[in-house]
Amino acid sequence: MNSSFILEMVAARASASGNTAVADVLARMRAQSGALSNEATQDLLAQLGQSNPLLSAFVKQMGESHATAPTREPVIIDAQEVETQVVSPTQSDVESPVDTMNDAVNALREHAQQMFAELQILRERSDSLASALGACCLCWGHDTDCRNCHGRGAPGFSLPHETQFEEFVLPAIRTLKAQMSAFEARARRVSEAPNA
Repeated sequence: MNSSFILEMVAARASASGNTAVADVLARMRAQSGALSNEATQDLLAQLGQSNPLLSAFVKQMGESHATAPTREPVIIDAQEVETQVVSPTQSDVESPVDTMNDAVNALREHAQQMFAELQILRERSDSLASALGACCLCWGHDTDCRNCHGRGAPGFSLPHETQFEEFVLPAIRTLKAQMSAFEARARRVSEAPNA
């Protein structure tokens, strides 16, 4: 255990109990040597141990543990010197983290702009188709809280816009009619064909 730590504890306890003599002795010892030596610590503990039997037993045990403790020689670590070649990278070889982050942010910004442009196109198409079918352009009749139609704006809710109807719906109707006519013609030929 560190003897200076023990002395600090003793000084704190002595000061707390009103015994300032111990704190004064510690202060003088520090002023003389700059730090407490092991001998000075042992002397102070022996002085204090005369009036306190518990401290006396502690000092005795500490003295015995120091006497029986084997002295250790410092461990010497021997290492061989290894030559290394330091290659300093050039500015063009290494990208700084800031440059990498800026590139990532720029790529993300460009991707977001593309997404917003595509979203704008899709909204315009949805509005045009809703107008061609006479549907609510905000919710298509699926939102009862819609400020425009209150959930009643399914296709046919209002009069279709004539130009957009001709642009979007009529071509689909013509194609459907042509397909149905072709299907009916095939069905008639099959039914009129002689059974072989």
